[in-house]
Amino acid sequence: MGFAKVLSGSDLDKEVRLALSQFVDKCKTFTAYDITLQIRKNIGDSVEVCHNDVRPKVHDLMFPDATYSRSFDGTKYVYKSINKPLIQPLGSGFLQVTAPAVLPPIIDRTFDASIARVFVEARSEGRVTVPASTLKHIGVNPGDNVYVHININGNALRIAKHFHSYPHFIFKTDKYGSFRLRKNMTSGFKKFEVKIDSQDVLLIGK
Repeated sequence: MGFAKVLSGSDLDKEVRLALSQFVDKCKTFTAYDITLQIRKNIGDSVEVCHNDVRPKVHDLMFPDATYSRSFDGTKYVYKSINKPLIQPLGSGFLQVTAPAVLPPIIDRTFDASIARVFVEARSEGRVTVPASTLKHIGVNPGDNVYVHININGNALRIAKHFHSYPHFIFKTDKYGSFRLRKNMTSGFKKFEVKIDSQDVLLIGK
């Protein structure tokens, strides 16, 4: 009996990032094939997962990366963490990760804002609440972790459900499915343009 379909496109992208997060968050050593096996474990055997499709996506996401070294053992690339475990509890709903030496680009793909484009304002104390109604578009539910990537000049933040390049900060959503960005993460901006598509939420300071 053959597979009903082959994992591809945006579904493949999401599953690769999810599988990567399961290794990177715990500083595990892995190869691209380990990610392929993890995806197969995550989604079951109803969909075919082709390693030849997974491998280049893993390499594109992981190299260069300031938190992992990459070595070639003669047959494959091996990724090994150079840090302690990324997630360190810092209080209610907030987890911090070790900052990389080099920040990756805020956007590594075309961002089409296909779902929505709205604006949110910071509170008087500088905090910004990212509501559940926004996060649900990228599949984030109450109690889920979200990855927040801050642009090098501080004017933009990308929020994703799964691993994107290097996760700078990780937040846990509250029981309503929302979370708050602290003042030191909003760079003093009073207003943010919010662009939403099926993969990410992008906040751009105005």
